[in-house]
Amino acid sequence: MPRLDNAPVSIVHKEARRAIVVLAKKENRAVTDIVAELRPNLDRMQADWTEGYSHTVAGEAQETAETFGSAGTALMVAIIMIFGTLVLLFGSYRQAVVLLATLPLALIGTFLGFFIFGMEMSFFAVIGVITLMGIVANDAIVMIDTMNLHLKEGVRVAECAPRDATERLLPIISTSGTTIAGLVPLAIGNPMWRPLCYRC
Repeated sequence: MPRLDNAPVSIVHKEARRAIVVLAKKENRAVTDIVAELRPNLDRMQADWTEGYSHTVAGEAQETAETFGSAGTALMVAIIMIFGTLVLLFGSYRQAVVLLATLPLALIGTFLGFFIFGMEMSFFAVIGVITLMGIVANDAIVMIDTMNLHLKEGVRVAECAPRDATERLLPIISTSGTTIAGLVPLAIGNPMWRPLCYRC
């Protein structure tokens, strides 16, 4: 005898296997934070599932993970371009290497800040690192360029370094201060952008 019953409108397949897609919207939280909180619960639930069932986090989280690889490549390209620009600007490999040596020092405060605030690495944080390296390189260019001008005037290196640091300290602090002031509203307004702002 005919019987009416509920049936799925469509059957979704992923890699030739049946799948159920669960969609969700995030609000005022980073995807990485949500996935980090959700994944342990899913792993614990999967222990009770029938053999053959599994879960996969996709969507924006998957896109973010894929973007991390391209962001790492962009970081290496940025460093190479900075080095090439410095060599052309100063006409010296030695000064370019000295300037690049200041870039890792900028990351000390960055990772310390993330540790203090308990934040995790995200795509926006990587973008912040690349931006931060550009800011540090800009400040170092100002210092080295001023030092080269004084060296041409016959000032000794031992006198030139502290003199240039004193002369350029206020401009560097001013530019860094305005950058920080401009990022504060963004960091306060939307948690998604906080990693980028804290990196910068």
